Amino acid sequence: MYKLIGKIDSNNAAEYEKELLAAKPTDIDASELEYISSAGLRLLMKLRKMVGQVKVLNVSPEVYAIFTVTGFIELLNVKKAYREISLDGLEVIGRGGNGTIYRIDADTIVKMYRSDYSLATIEREQHYAK
Repeated sequence: MYKLIGKIDSNNAAEYEKELLAAKPTDIDASELEYISSAGLRLLMKLRKMVGQVKVLNVSPEVYAIFTVTGFIELLNVKKAYREISLDGLEVIGRGGNGTIYRIDADTIVKMYRSDYSLATIEREQHYAK
């Protein structure tokens, strides 16, 4: 898996292009990507044309907003980074066949799926919930 780090903009896109197009990854870890400009987005489109489907994983909310505004979530398989929280001391407000619901605050709840669920099953359940 290829990892994007820091910022990708017109200042360094050429360097990333050389490495990325030589490696031809289909999965990209963006957990340490802080910003991506139009030059970086063009680079990802070049990669997509070379390899087909490209997954950009562990995307921060800030970078995900860039992908959303530019429409790139429709062109690439972009997945947000999962938020890590502690469930210690949180109020349980419901239990069901899929997992347990906790209250974080007055406006926020979180669902903890059963440990035997695969990521694909969880994503399917989330899709049905929408």
